[in-house]
Amino acid sequence: MPVLSVTSFTGEVPRTSKRLIPDNAAQIATNVRLSSGALAPFSKSSFVLDWPGHAIRTVYRMIDAAGADVWLAWETDVDAQPGPIADDTLQRVYFTGDNEPRVTTLALAISGLAPYPFASYVLGVYPPQNPPTLTPSGGSGTSQLRAARYRLVTEWGEESDLSPPVTATGYPNGTWTFGGLDPIPANTYTATGGTWSAGTATLTGVTTTFGLRDGETIVLAGFTPAAWNGTWKVSAHTSTTIKFLSVANLGTVSVAGTITRDAPHHMTNVVRRFFMTFGGVDQYFFIGDKPYTDTAPAFVNPQVGEALADVAYEMPPTDMFSLRAMANGIMVALSGKDVCFSEAFKPHAWPSAYRQTLDQTPVACAVSGTTVVIGTDGNPYTITGVEPSTMGGGADKGRYPWPCISRRGMVSSQWGVIYPSVEGFVLGSSGGLVQSNSGGFMQNNAGFQLIFPDLFTKPEMAALNPTTLVAAMYGDTYVGVHDTDTGTRAVYIDRMEAWRMVELDISGDFPYVDRTNGELYFIVGDELVKFEGNTGERVQLDWLSKQFVLARPTTFNAGQIRFDGTMTPAQIAAAEAAIAAALATNQALINTDMTEGGLGMAMLGDFALGTDYMIDIPPAEWQTVTLQVIVGGIVRASVAVKSEKPFRLPTGYRGDVVELRLQGNVTINAVHVATSMPELRNVP
Repeated sequence: MPVLSVTSFTGEVPRTSKRLIPDNAAQIATNVRLSSGALAPFSKSSFVLDWPGHAIRTVYRMIDAAGADVWLAWETDVDAQPGPIADDTLQRVYFTGDNEPRVTTLALAISGLAPYPFASYVLGVYPPQNPPTLTPSGGSGTSQLRAARYRLVTEWGEESDLSPPVTATGYPNGTWTFGGLDPIPANTYTATGGTWSAGTATLTGVTTTFGLRDGETIVLAGFTPAAWNGTWKVSAHTSTTIKFLSVANLGTVSVAGTITRDAPHHMTNVVRRFFMTFGGVDQYFFIGDKPYTDTAPAFVNPQVGEALADVAYEMPPTDMFSLRAMANGIMVALSGKDVCFSEAFKPHAWPSAYRQTLDQTPVACAVSGTTVVIGTDGNPYTITGVEPSTMGGGADKGRYPWPCISRRGMVSSQWGVIYPSVEGFVLGSSGGLVQSNSGGFMQNNAGFQLIFPDLFTKPEMAALNPTTLVAAMYGDTYVGVHDTDTGTRAVYIDRMEAWRMVELDISGDFPYVDRTNGELYFIVGDELVKFEGNTGERVQLDWLSKQFVLARPTTFNAGQIRFDGTMTPAQIAAAEAAIAAALATNQALINTDMTEGGLGMAMLGDFALGTDYMIDIPPAEWQTVTLQVIVGGIVRASVAVKSEKPFRLPTGYRGDVVELRLQGNVTINAVHVATSMPELRNVP
C-alpha cells in the first residue's frame, strides 16, 4: 500500500465535493497562512485601545504631530475619507453615515472626550438665500447697468453657493454699497413651546431656522418634559417651527430650553466675497472680500478681478452616504437614486448638476481608478471619467441583476471593485476583465463578472450569511467578516496562482485596513485589536484534508509530520515579553486581592470551575501539533506530535475513506501516513 501524503497545502474549495477537491485542498482551513505552500499559523492579534461602554462599528486612524495614533470611532456605519486638499496641515477627514455629511480635523476631533471625533462641522457652506440690495452713489461719466452677487467663504477657503443676483445702474467710478445681506447661518436656536401629535414633535416660536435643512440633526437640552431632550433629526421646518419624528409621546413643552446644531456651520472668521458684472449681466468678476461684521460693505470704483467660474458650490444632500475619493480630486457618494460628485479638489461643493440618476436604488459604491462602481438593489452600474461635470457621459448598466446585498461588503481591489451578491461575489471595473487560467474571473464586456467562481455558487454563498458581510481589502486579500449562529467568522481569500480561501476563527467584526501603514484591525467587543500584532504568540491552525477514497479498506499504523517550530530572535523576544506581561498582570491581581478565585468570592456562573480573573501564561516556544486520522467519519487516531520522527498509530480498524486533520501552532510542511513504519523510510 503506498503512503498517503500531503506535501503542499492549499485552502478550502466550498463549491466542490469533499471527495473531488484537489489532493492538497481542504474541507477546513482555519487560521492558516498558505503563501509558502506550507501550513503556517497566524500570529495572535494585539490590543490597541478600547472604548468601554461603546458599541463601535467604524474606525479611522489619524496621526498627531508627535507621531502617535489617534483613532476616530463611530457607533454607526461610517465612510471616512481624507480630503484632496494640497498641504492640508489640518488633517481634514470627510465622512458620511453619522447623520448629515460632515468634516473634522485632528484638532476638532480630539477637542473633547473619546470616542473621537468629539466635534465636527457640517460639510459644505450654507449659501445666502436672498438677493442683496445694491446702491450706487457718486461718480461721473456714463452710467452702466451692473449685476452683483456674493457668497460666504470660510477661513479654510471653502465657498458657498452664490446669492441670487441684484442689478443697479450707476457710474462705474462711483461707490457701490451693498445692503440687505443675509445673516450668518445660525448654530443655536430658541423656541417658546412644543407639542407632540401622531408621532411628530413640533417646536414652535423658534427665533430663526436660517441655515437649517431637513435631515440635519439638532440637540435639545433644558426642556421640560425631559423626554424632549436629546438628539433628533429634523423632518420639516419653517422659519418659526422645527419638526422631528418621535414614536414616544413627548407631551407638551412647559419649559423651553436650547436647540443646538449637532454639526455646526463653520463660521469662524467667515467673509463675504462679492462679484460684479462690468458692461453686462452675464460674466461676473471678483471685486473683493469683506468681513461678515460689515453690514453695509462698499466698493469705490470697483476693479475687474478674476472671472467667476460658472459652478454651483452647493452643499451635499443631508442623506448622502457611501463617500469615496476618486482620482483627480473628485469625491463621489450616493443619495436616494442619485450618484453625486463633488467639484474637483473642493470636497465641500456638490453641484446638483453633476448628479446622475439611476433607475435602481444604489446600495453602495466604490472606486477603481477613474471608475466608480455602484452596487444597487438590482443591476450594478459603472461611471467612468475624470471631469465631474461629464463623468463619461452617463452610467453603464451591467447586463445581469446582481444586487449588492451588503453595503459594507463592497471593497476596492487591484482588480476592480468586489461586492457580495446572491449568486456569489461580483467584480466590477470599467472595461473587460482578465481571464485567469485557473478560472479566477472571466471576460465580460459589461464590466461585471462573478469572481471566485471555483469557490462559490449560490448555495455556498448563502452559507456565508452574506447580508452580514463587512469587508476590507488587506493587500491582495479579501477579508470578509460574517455572522454565524455562534458569533462571527471571516473568509480570507487571497490570490497566488489561483484564488485560495481560508477562514479566521475570530470573535471580532468590522475589519479596517489603514491606508498609511497597511495593517489590518478588528473590533472585538469594545476593543480595537491589530491582526497579527502579537508576534510572540500564535493562534491554533486547523486543517482538514479532502476525503481520500482508497482502493480497498486499509489500516494506517504509522505516521510522520514534517514541521518547523523554530522561532526567530524577534519572536523569542516577543514571546518573553508576552509572558512577562501576563505574569505582571496576574501579580497585580494577587497584590490587590482581585483574582476572585477563592470560594464565594465571585457570583455563581461568573467563572468556570477552577478559574478566575488571572490570565493564562503564554507558551515560551512553539511545539504543538496534533494529527487526527479519520476513517469512515470516525476519529481512529489522535496523536500529539513532538518531533519529526515517524510514530506509531493506533490500530484495530479498517476503512477506505480517510481524512487527515492537523492542528497546532507550528509551520507544517508535510504529513504522511502509512500501513507500516518501513514504508516511511523513503519518504522525504
